[in-house]
Amino acid sequence: MLKLIDNDIHHWEKQIEEGELNKKTSITDALLAAIYFCYLSQFNIDQRQQLLNNWQRNILEKILPIRSNFNPLDVISNQKGFFFD
Repeated sequence: MLKLIDNDIHHWEKQIEEGELNKKTSITDALLAAIYFCYLSQFNIDQRQQLLNNWQRNILEKILPIRSNFNPLDVISNQKGFFFD
């Protein structure tokens, strides 16, 4: 039981650290996730990635700060829910 609690504490400490680092890009992350799921869902994965990269490079990074390793699934999912120790 204590091991599970310790794992949870470490998980939430990591989440807090990541949250602090990503404060600057949260608006852009939400915008890109919305674009990805609403507009790009009709394209195949290669086309989605190409369009997303083009938008990041040509439009958004000139206006808003962008996370270098953006993944739309990270915005909507909780990784802890997928893995069990």
